[in-house]
Formats: sequence, C-alpha cells, structure tokens
Amino acid sequence: MTALQVRVEIPERGVAVDETFDGAGVSALVGPNGAGKSTVLAAVAGLLRPRRCRVVLGDRVLVDTDAGTWLPPHRRRVALLGQDPLAFPHLDVRGNVAFGPRAQGVPRREAGARADAWLERLDIAHLAGRRGSELSGGQAQRVALARALACRPDLLLLDEPLSALDVEVAADVRQVLRDLLHGSDTRVLLVTHDLLDVVSLAHDVAVVEGGRVTERGPAVTLLDAPRSAFAARFVGRNLLRGTVIAPGQVRLPDGLVVHGRGDLPVGSEAVALCDPADIAVHVGPVTGSPRTVIPAVVTDLATHAGAVRLWACTPSGVRVGADVTPLACAELGLRAGTAVTLAVKAQGVRILPAP
Repeated sequence: MTALQVRVEIPERGVAVDETFDGAGVSALVGPNGAGKSTVLAAVAGLLRPRRCRVVLGDRVLVDTDAGTWLPPHRRRVALLGQDPLAFPHLDVRGNVAFGPRAQGVPRREAGARADAWLERLDIAHLAGRRGSELSGGQAQRVALARALACRPDLLLLDEPLSALDVEVAADVRQVLRDLLHGSDTRVLLVTHDLLDVVSLAHDVAVVEGGRVTERGPAVTLLDAPRSAFAARFVGRNLLRGTVIAPGQVRLPDGLVVHGRGDLPVGSEAVALCDPADIAVHVGPVTGSPRTVIPAVVTDLATHAGAVRLWACTPSGVRVGADVTPLACAELGLRAGTAVTLAVKAQGVRILPAP
C-alpha cells in the first residue's frame, strides 16, 4: 500500500502536524472541533496552500513548499469525500459518476464503463438515469463515493462523510465503505467524530488536539488503553493524570490518591484509566471497602446504553463519569448539584504511562 507522508504547518491556525501513514488499512484522525483535522485533509487535497507543507504519496511529491513544488489538485490522484456529496443536479447519476474520470481526461466510453462498474458495485445501478437532485441523502453519498473511486485515486480522503446521514442510512453506507476498503490498495485518511467509524473502519488512529497529534497508534490500542484526555472521552473512559507514589498508586494534582493495577516506577508520570461502569455512586456514607474514594458534585446526567451516565466534578475540577441504573438514579435523587461520593475498586483501575 502506498505510504503517505504529511507535514503541515500553519502558525496562524496553530496547526503543526508531521506524520507518516504507512501501515495497511484506514488511518483515522479524531479530535475536538477546530483541532485541525479537516485543515490537514484540505492541505493534502490541494485545497489549501499552507506556508510550510510537504506531502509525499508513495514516490510522488505532491507539495513541498521548501522546494517550490505544488501539484494542482487534479494532478494529485487524490479524491476527497466530505459531508456534502455535491451531486451535480443537472446530471443523471451515471453522468455524475463518469464526471470524475472525464475530468481526468479519460475518454467518454471508458469513463462510462467505469461509472457502470461502480454503480453495480455500490448497488445503485437502478439509479443510473435519476437526476442528482432526485436522490436521498444516502443515495447521493453512495453516488459521490462511486464518483471518487471511479477516478482510481491513490489516496481517498474522507471528511466526516456519514455525519449528515441519519443513523440507519449511515450504518448502511458505513458497511459499504467497510466492504469496499477491505483488502483495497487505496490509502485512506478518515476524519470522524463517530466512535463507530473507528471501530468499523480504522486500523490506525491519530488524535489531533490544538493542531498537534497528541496520541497515535493502532485502533485496538486506542480503544483499549487511551492515553490522552480526548481519546479517553472518545471511547467512554475516565482518565485521571498524576504521579506514581508507590506501586499501584497515583497521586493526582489535588492530592487525591487513586489505587489501581500497574507497576510503573515511583515518580513516573501516569494516567489512571477506569470505566464509568466500574464506579459506584454513593449519597451519604460509603459502604464496602473501596481503595479510592472521590468526593464530587453532579454536573449533568444523560442516558447511555440503557443506563444513566452522570458526570461529576471534584473540588479541583476533575470531571469523572459514572454509570448507574435508572432506578438507582431515582432512588438516590441524583440531579445536577447533588453531592456524591464516587467509590472505585482498585481492580477496576489500570495505571499506564502518561503520553
């Protein structure tokens, strides 16, 4: 599979990303809004000309500002698919898909053949004669995907392509993407805010925060043991940062000591990772013998997978999530402003090196 080297520096936007994507499969960029993910994709696609940038795809230099190299977008063999499918309303579906190859100079007959092949592959051949303006959201996104792939790109950029679709349609298109990309030689860079996209599609994940990559690794590692605050929130875990003071003990900046499983050396910077389902919520005296007891105040509640996830803030401002049953929530009278004690058993906490 073609390797991709990306260096994008835009000081006025606070963006400084320098990464190489050379493993198999789909690489995902995740992070908060405004972190710079879409900016990186725009620079790679040639829709943005940063002051300093170098993009190398395989053995082709697409842009190198130091050397004065800048290939225009139509010569990069890069396809970009975003939230808006941008189906041409005056063309039928076949014409929409054939437009990409035609814009590359492919003869009309060959472009039509490519369009027909991709319409069949994406199960939308029956829409070939329909106008772009007559398509549903899911149909239009499949057409846009067919148009992108009909160009035979070396690199496919996906910028939240499912975010504008409803849940069921997004699931269908996600499965189409998974089937198409499995075993494909096309390098794929995916920007997403949806955990399902990472679980279903990504092999490699880079967390982008404040214009910089703060965590990078295999998707399974991120899902199992996130090390950055955003990654932990993204996968639904609690992450508490501190310093190891004894085997299996981490002192947080406010002096609270968290007990868990880990054998890092004393003095190491560490993160204590725990699942919200492993935290017991008490109003009043704590029962049992939990090693870690955290005083906090509930800030908000939300439904989560049949449970109620409450978020509570410690006196020092650390935000911690815990899951309770709807019945327990009602019996305890939990609401914003309720003072609670969070009890965490050491067995439910993993202590890992800080990034």
